[in-house]
Amino acid sequence: MTARSERAAAAAEAPLDVVHAFKVYMPDVRGGIPTAIRQVVLGTAGQCRSRILATREPGSPRVVTVEGVPVQRTLSLGTLLSLPMAPAYPLRLWQLARKADLVVSHAPFPLVDVSVSLWFPRRCGLIVHWHSEVHAAIASQQRVLPLLRGFILRTLRRADRIIVPSELMIEQSPFISRFARKCEVAPYGIDVAFWSELTAPERERVAELRRRFPRLVVSAGRLVRLKGFEELIEAFTRIDGQLAILGAGYLEPQLRALIAARKLEDRVLLPGKPYAHEEFKCYLHAGRVFAMPSIVETFGLVQLEAMACGRAVVNTRLSTVAPRVARHGHEALTIAPGSVDELASALTALLDDEARARELGASGQRRAAEMFSEPAYFERIMRIYRDVVASRRRLPLR
Repeated sequence: MTARSERAAAAAEAPLDVVHAFKVYMPDVRGGIPTAIRQVVLGTAGQCRSRILATREPGSPRVVTVEGVPVQRTLSLGTLLSLPMAPAYPLRLWQLARKADLVVSHAPFPLVDVSVSLWFPRRCGLIVHWHSEVHAAIASQQRVLPLLRGFILRTLRRADRIIVPSELMIEQSPFISRFARKCEVAPYGIDVAFWSELTAPERERVAELRRRFPRLVVSAGRLVRLKGFEELIEAFTRIDGQLAILGAGYLEPQLRALIAARKLEDRVLLPGKPYAHEEFKCYLHAGRVFAMPSIVETFGLVQLEAMACGRAVVNTRLSTVAPRVARHGHEALTIAPGSVDELASALTALLDDEARARELGASGQRRAAEMFSEPAYFERIMRIYRDVVASRRRLPLR
């Protein structure tokens, strides 16, 4: 082997310097995209030196370390059209990108698109993890989307690869369908063993929750309108059981007001703060059913975690991948989005028929283990990352 080929081989095996860019991260927010980022960062830790660039509220630390991963956060002065106003974000992204092998943009976050459109280093690879359409994440999409369209398309044009969890997203997206040749399909993976197994303290916590909530329905996610939590609370005026909604978000005051107006304080639990994965797992094992009543949902990683815990799922009949993860009649009961009547009926059916709920739950656990394993997901992600970095390194300096 020549000296040049030896150097190339060593570079191919060396850890990559990777920056993951998104608007929020733990511990501030736990949701679908922050969870997906966490999985990739921790799952590739042996092959990547990762850092995360996010935004922060005034008064919070600029740099934090989460599970051994540095998280740099630029100041957000508030939100405008559902987007953080963080004027220093582009500058910080450019600084990090100049020293990184790879920047991974977790879309949708248009501030990254603006940054990439203005300038981006030629030798740095750019990958877009396309988690959902921009209109699914920005409530005021009708006003803001025309302003952002050009920036988003320029980012996708510059991107070396676009990673999606399903081919269906490529077909349905007015953005990434134009760049289908760049798209790589990598279905999300989860640590099935973590979710399915309980430690001794966790078993005690589950037993405590079951004593307090014998007919428990669990739901989780950011407290935002598109998750369908208002309909879920309304449904519980007709359900004999208890409900725990884990998560935080701007809709919390309205949800608390709705719980009080419907006199459900003794049966509906709303902690209203970011939840730890271990605590969520305990709630899932204590509950009988997991509810994901989303009005808009691309994949629903949280329902996959519920499946790994052996819980039956109630989800909604969307045109996205979400109802294809937990399938109607196999792992879930699937209802019309926004239908309080159907939601109440489906949840009551599973609460009253424990055998049916166990059957759906067992099927879901098998499907999670067979179709959505973490090792296969991480192997595919690292292949894409290394291919992109190798291609960019071959470009001449100028």
